[in-house]
Amino acid sequence: MNKREKILVFASVAAAVWGAIVILNGPVKTKDGGAGEGDTQQFVASIAEQVKASGGTSLAGYDISMIMGNRISSPFLPRRLSARKQDVDLVYNGYVRSGHRMFALINKKEYKVGDIVEGTFMQVKNIDPYRVVLAEGMKKKRILPLEGGLK
Repeated sequence: MNKREKILVFASVAAAVWGAIVILNGPVKTKDGGAGEGDTQQFVASIAEQVKASGGTSLAGYDISMIMGNRISSPFLPRRLSARKQDVDLVYNGYVRSGHRMFALINKKEYKVGDIVEGTFMQVKNIDPYRVVLAEGMKKKRILPLEGGLK
C-alpha cells in the first residue's frame, strides 16, 4: 500500500468513527437550547408589530400579515408561500397565429405555451383554435373553451 492509499484509508476510517460518535451521542445541544418553532413565531410576530407601528413605511407598504397568515411549517412541502387567488374568471377570447407560433388571448392578454397566466399559478400547456389547456403542476388541469365558440 503506497502513501496515498494509506491517507485515504485513514481519512475514511476517521470519518466513519466521527460519524458513529455523532450518531450515538444524539443531537448536539447548544447553550441556549437552539431556536425552536416558538422562537421563530415570536420573532415574526415582533417584526409584524414593528411594521404595523411604523405604518408599514419601512417595507414600502408591504403587508406582512399575509406572510404570517399563509406561512407553512416546512419549506420542503410542495405548497407555495404566497397567497393564491381563488375563483379567477378566465376567458379564452381567441388566438393569434404568427408563422409557426400561436398566442392565446386569455382575458384579452397574449400568452404563449409555457407562460403563467396573470393572477393564477396556471401555465399554458396547449393552444388550439377552440380551446386552451392550462395546468398547475402535475395534478390540476383546466380547459378553457373559446368564448362564444364551439365546445
